[in-house]
Amino acid sequence: MALIRRVMGLIGPHKRSGDVLLAICVLRAIQLPAAGRRSAAAIKGPITDHDYAGMWLYAAGFVLLAAFTSLTFHFRQRYGLELGEVVVYELREETGSSSTFSRCRCGFSTGRSWGGSSAG
Repeated sequence: MALIRRVMGLIGPHKRSGDVLLAICVLRAIQLPAAGRRSAAAIKGPITDHDYAGMWLYAAGFVLLAAFTSLTFHFRQRYGLELGEVVVYELREETGSSSTFSRCRCGFSTGRSWGGSSAG
């Protein structure tokens, strides 16, 4: 729990980015069920009634929702990576752990980080 408090303290100076990221995550969480409801409404409505004009309107709406969802995903990923990079940089500055990487052999660091991820 102390580590989480410490990381949240490092996010403090970048509160606006954190708030934007939280808002985008909430928006994305709303969009995914909305896409399912949109396609279910299209099947129940114009497809069942053989209303071709309504079917095209629902399809256009679904394409717009999918494009907006993709755009939201892009910015969620971008803001998350930017905020994570800033926090890790500040954490390294605070702890002085960047000296570990200059003293350590490259293979040792790589072996420690990739050691548990064998496919066999």
